[in-house]
Formats: sequence, structure tokens, C-alpha cells
Amino acid sequence: MIIAKFIGKDGSQGFKKNKTYFLEVPDTSKSEWKIIIQNTAGAEWCPYNSLETFLKNWKVLKVV
Repeated sequence: MIIAKFIGKDGSQGFKKNKTYFLEVPDTSKSEWKIIIQNTAGAEWCPYNSLETFLKNWKVLKVV
């Protein structure tokens, strides 16, 4: 699990800017996307092509 603060555009993919989320990375082996993150408490999810792209929208606080 990843605990991270969303720093991207408010409302993007349903995420709220400056809100902290508990995220998980589902199995992406059958996906064209390299990284898919999903909110563990809701339906929000977002695909990313690279770790660099993910980090432009998220500030990782902790990995557990």
C-alpha cells in the first residue's frame, strides 16, 4: 500500500488536490499501462505510463 497526497489537478479522475489517499497498485500485467493506482477506499483510479508521470501528480508519504 502507498500513502500519498494528490498534488495534481483538483478533480482529476475523481481525486481531490491536497487530499491524502491510501493507494494500491493492482496487477497490470495484462494492461497497456505501466502503472495503475487505485484508491483503496473508493472507486477512483488512474493509469500512468511511467513512475515520473505518477510523481508529477502525487507526493508519496509512506510505503507500507
